[in-house]
Amino acid sequence: MTQDELIRAAFARAADFTPDEQAVRRTLLERDAKRRGRRTMLFAGGLAAAATGAAAVGLPIVLRSSRDPDVTYPPDIPMGDVPASGNLRAAMALRPTYLPAGVRETVRMASLGMPTVTQVRSWFDGDVSVRLDLGHYEGSGPLDDTTRITTINGLTAWSNEAPDESRITWLINPRAVARLTVRGLSDAAEVARRVARSVTADRDAAVEVPVRFGWLPAGIPRDQMTIAVTPGPSGDRYYEVATASVDSDTYEVPRQFSLSFVPKPEVSAGEPVTVRGRQGSYSRGTLSVQHTDGRWLVLNAAAEEPLSVLVRVVNEVQIGPEPANDWFGTR
Repeated sequence: MTQDELIRAAFARAADFTPDEQAVRRTLLERDAKRRGRRTMLFAGGLAAAATGAAAVGLPIVLRSSRDPDVTYPPDIPMGDVPASGNLRAAMALRPTYLPAGVRETVRMASLGMPTVTQVRSWFDGDVSVRLDLGHYEGSGPLDDTTRITTINGLTAWSNEAPDESRITWLINPRAVARLTVRGLSDAAEVARRVARSVTADRDAAVEVPVRFGWLPAGIPRDQMTIAVTPGPSGDRYYEVATASVDSDTYEVPRQFSLSFVPKPEVSAGEPVTVRGRQGSYSRGTLSVQHTDGRWLVLNAAAEEPLSVLVRVVNEVQIGPEPANDWFGTR
């Protein structure tokens, strides 16, 4: 299992205490309806098998320049490093300049210090969603498990269509693959093509989280991780950080740590434990404690770790200033 796959698995476990997407969408819609009345917004994963090429299906990868003059692709995707101190922040490499009406961005995820880049951006409006993934291309095998071939701005692309859903995968440069997925629209295929054709380099957008690991046990990298901002049940921002490593000689399952900083955790009550000078709760690999500002730190470990290790990890978590993240809930 690759490091990227382990990071995605860590976020999958973090999703166990992340609120239901439908409830989040309903809350966002209700909140916006109230706002309009007074004055008259979900990961990781999905590219584990996508970062591959067309030689296996006998189709050439064509990188040409016949594209919209307003569309540019970055010639290289820099691997952002984990800063020595302060908040964790990653620049987003791509953005769409066209989106269907009503959708708002509520998810950004990006890798830091990883051997290969992984990024996700998502926009929602009720059951309608647009998701843009970016991953690394190794240069062997098909880009997608589909036989439908199309072009995006003069580049060979692979399209996978189903009722109310469409996915397009294409190379934006010889080492980076993009995937655009549209769901919840009767004309999803047409919309996906239009959004994909509008994807261009992003020189401004970023994702930033105010929490970081201060200490991790030996074998767990502090310079390779994934960060994310996602919406909570009341539209509040959920901050997440995940890192993972493998010591196959000692552990039967990969060691993974995912940390969330949330308004209210969706975790079961467990054994009382003192952490960060306050009473927290421990239950089956999850340690949670309320921070002084009212929010909660929730640490989840995939492998069986001693409680003393989890307590030290949480005790040494560093919390920085609240990021602006003004993009959250906007187009």
